[in-house]
Amino acid sequence: HSSLTETIACTAVGYLGCLLPDIDHTKSFVSKRVPILPKIISFVFSHRGFTHSALLFFIMYFLLLQYGGGSVSPVVQYAFLAGFTSHVLADCCTVGGVRVLWPTPIKISFCLFKTGSKIEFPFAIMLSMMLVCFSRYDLLIPYISKFM
Repeated sequence: HSSLTETIACTAVGYLGCLLPDIDHTKSFVSKRVPILPKIISFVFSHRGFTHSALLFFIMYFLLLQYGGGSVSPVVQYAFLAGFTSHVLADCCTVGGVRVLWPTPIKISFCLFKTGSKIEFPFAIMLSMMLVCFSRYDLLIPYISKFM
């Protein structure tokens, strides 16, 4: 089983993964701290395009497999990807949708709420927590096995 340190690392890294897709938006948390970043990325890609795409997910997955192996726990790597995925899924629930299949123009939108609405933030937090917990399946196995 994992340590408290790894659990804290998963939470922090999951949060970082959750922030990543909006680095193309000038009002995002990361972009306010590194203002040149969204300008460069927005110049090359549109908002909710490449930074929200399955292509970026697979690039990150490959890089984590290739270079994160020995130094970073796989569970922490999955937490990062879970954070990224939760953000993209939450944005898919907005009216604006997401170009998950970027570079195609196809947008995926479940039209559940508008960006910035009162439901968006609690929904995103709930989804993030679920995905980070899923990435920490090793903690859930003892509890799930009691019901099987």
